[in-house]
Amino acid sequence: MLWAYYASGHSGFAIEYDIDILNESLNHNRYFQFIYGFDVRYSANIPIADVSVLQGKNLIDTLGIYLGTKSLSWKHEQEYRLIVEGKGLFEIDYRAVTGIYFGYKMKDSEIDFIMNEFKGRSLNYYKMELVEQTFKFQPQKIDDVYSNAPKYCANKLTYNIDELILPEDFLGNEAYVYKGKLIEALEEVANEPLITKIHTATIDMTTGKPIFRIFAYTGKIPPTKAFSFKLDDNYNLIKTTTK
Repeated sequence: MLWAYYASGHSGFAIEYDIDILNESLNHNRYFQFIYGFDVRYSANIPIADVSVLQGKNLIDTLGIYLGTKSLSWKHEQEYRLIVEGKGLFEIDYRAVTGIYFGYKMKDSEIDFIMNEFKGRSLNYYKMELVEQTFKFQPQKIDDVYSNAPKYCANKLTYNIDELILPEDFLGNEAYVYKGKLIEALEEVANEPLITKIHTATIDMTTGKPIFRIFAYTGKIPPTKAFSFKLDDNYNLIKTTTK
């Protein structure tokens, strides 16, 4: 039924998201949350919304009452809803999109157009097919006709390592020996989406082991985003969660 409701009678498409990646990319600052996600609640009765609800400490519960409650008639949708700050269009991390499902009646030319637009992103593609002798549909994985396209790169920032990192006299000899690994981390950050400029890079030796911290401007709210890396037992960089 969802295909009939929202996808032009099976001729449209559905996008598959990794919600964890979406949340991490948009909620990267502990003091500012841009996106809220929760399961829609289905009820036979309209929820009571008064001043006491607004005074509640659980924001998700409050949002659920005002913006996340629907009639039991829609329970079959099993909807997960995202509420964002502000209004209008906004950019997301392209890696949050993991697959596209094409409707049963979608034209081949339209499928090819979408694949071409998303080439190089290693997406999974599916075509909805009618199950024989039933009214049901099931997805069948189809080949990406542009699988050999160059890997998509959302960004390629330039930077001057000598302007970003403190001199050896200030940073310390113990940290400065890891300068090459910091450059390796910078190369990875330079390709990150949703940032406009790298403004600080440092090596933290507080724990006795190097932690590579890089800060970049986003051009949006919140205005900066932090990246953190450590080394594993094989001397390889590992990205860690930083807020």
